Amino acid sequence: MPNAITPSAIIVGAGIGGLSAAIALSRTGWRVSIYEQAEQLVPMGAALSLWPNAIDALDTLGLHDALRGIGEPVDEVAVAEPDGTRIAAFRVSQCLPGCTGLMVTRSDLQAILLAGLGEVPLHLGHRLSGWQADGQGVSVQFENGVAARADLLVAADGIWSAVAKAVSGVTASHAGYGGLLALSDAVPDHPAQALGIEHWAHGERFGQFDIQNGRRYWYFMRNEGDASGSAAMTRDAVQQTQGWTEAARAAVVATPDDKLVGFSIHAKPPPCILGKGRIILLGDAAHAMEPNLGQGACQAIEDAVALGAAARKGDADAVLPAYQRMRLKRVRQFVSLSRQGSMVAHRMPRWQMAVARVFMRTIFVPLTPFQIRRLYRLPDYESMA
Repeated sequence: MPNAITPSAIIVGAGIGGLSAAIALSRTGWRVSIYEQAEQLVPMGAALSLWPNAIDALDTLGLHDALRGIGEPVDEVAVAEPDGTRIAAFRVSQCLPGCTGLMVTRSDLQAILLAGLGEVPLHLGHRLSGWQADGQGVSVQFENGVAARADLLVAADGIWSAVAKAVSGVTASHAGYGGLLALSDAVPDHPAQALGIEHWAHGERFGQFDIQNGRRYWYFMRNEGDASGSAAMTRDAVQQTQGWTEAARAAVVATPDDKLVGFSIHAKPPPCILGKGRIILLGDAAHAMEPNLGQGACQAIEDAVALGAAARKGDADAVLPAYQRMRLKRVRQFVSLSRQGSMVAHRMPRWQMAVARVFMRTIFVPLTPFQIRRLYRLPDYESMA
């Protein structure tokens, strides 16, 4: 090892997963350095949902009070027709008593994670150019000429990670839909209800969630032939389709043009491995999923907590086997379920969509509490390590 007393890790990528992993490893006594290719940290996207599994995970990282200060509770989650008629719904607090989800802006979450780093060094403007692993550790090189070495390399550099592609042989592919997302200004006459609702039309969806200060996080997704479709997306395209509810239209109207973010969905298949030797894959680098369960960031945070548990004994060779044992089956389930979440709106002909809606009305509600308890409860990674 480069340091026989204090094990060390290099984390490539300073997104939610990378920052969370740095906190988790440093809390177990590892010497950690983060390298990020961006010259400054600019959150990608607008907001995200944190469900009880991720909330508990962030609590274990010491962020309980800070997290409650930035989050807007979301308890009821519903799927509806474009006009608002409910298809199915559940309340988190009924499935997991005492729990709700939280909606946070990405910038606020990034800020509390950065504050939680403590003395962990964060190096910006470092684009990875190469890496070599051996039995004693991993060496990395950056385009600016900087080189570093540590016992572990954690690739947390997103869906297009070169390290992940080299290790797993897997690349992301276009999921067939994309659109716009945004964080509105305050929406008059529509007070927060701790609600997240998604409206389904054929080939299109509109979703919105309450967020702090009377704002809404909203998104519009529609089928597209390739990833260039989102570039042509406009506010008018959202407002002119499907007759969305008054509340949906109000959220769109309350959004400045400079807050509109185009996106095109890409995802990976369920992973077969989460690393190789001294190289660990984390977050979207490992298991980029479609956004239909709101679990992409949640699972990256879970990765971090599990990695910290796996690394607690300080044995670098034992980290990947333990981490993979704790995480692989669970993340494969989330990737698969996240893909299934787009089937009804984006992949079924109209008649199948109608049948699916009937099925959801009759079957979804009775099965929901079991599924929510299974998916939204944080595993005890410390006992699994």
